Amino acid sequence: MGGNPENEQERRPVEETETQAGGPAGVDVANGRQSRSETSNDAGADAEQRADGEVASAPEEDELTRLRRETEELRDQWTRERAEFSNFRKRTIIERQRARQETISSFVGELLVALDNFDQVLNIESVSEEVKNYIVGVQMIRDSFINILQKHNIKVINPVDEAFDPNRMEALSMENRDDIEKDTVLEVYQSGYVLEYGEGNSHVIRPARVKVGKATAASPQQ
Repeated sequence: MGGNPENEQERRPVEETETQAGGPAGVDVANGRQSRSETSNDAGADAEQRADGEVASAPEEDELTRLRRETEELRDQWTRERAEFSNFRKRTIIERQRARQETISSFVGELLVALDNFDQVLNIESVSEEVKNYIVGVQMIRDSFINILQKHNIKVINPVDEAFDPNRMEALSMENRDDIEKDTVLEVYQSGYVLEYGEGNSHVIRPARVKVGKATAASPQQ
């Protein structure tokens, strides 16, 4: 009915031997496969890291290029704006000077009527002693006006015996003269006024109205 005990005992040592023999060998094979797998994984990770480094370096270079371009653009923009501001400041100064000239010229132009009246009184030659005292008072008032104008860089043009300057004078009459070598102012009918500003710049408020001596004598070179 039952199996042979001897046969069962014989089979058991054989199975145990196969198990013992196969067991360690299976472990070694599995360990070998695992070791090769880990080596392969390490190599793949190194490759991925190198690839990531190369990919990361490219954006860094692009970012540096972009920052340099933006810096140049900002520098150019700053240079242009600085030049525009400098031009704006120069235009503002010129406009202020022009506005000041126009304001002063308009104001002084109205005062010139009173000054001309003073000059007419002072040009009277034959007067009595009583009138002379009156003229002295007029002279003092006129001098006060002139001093105020000079404080604002307004000068009187009274060019007797000076060379005729068409930019500052207006010739109302002329006389031929053979005792002069160039056109010269012989007489001033009405004083002129000029506003001086800056370095050598001036603005004629009113030209001096004069009589000019026209030179007719031959030049020494002729």
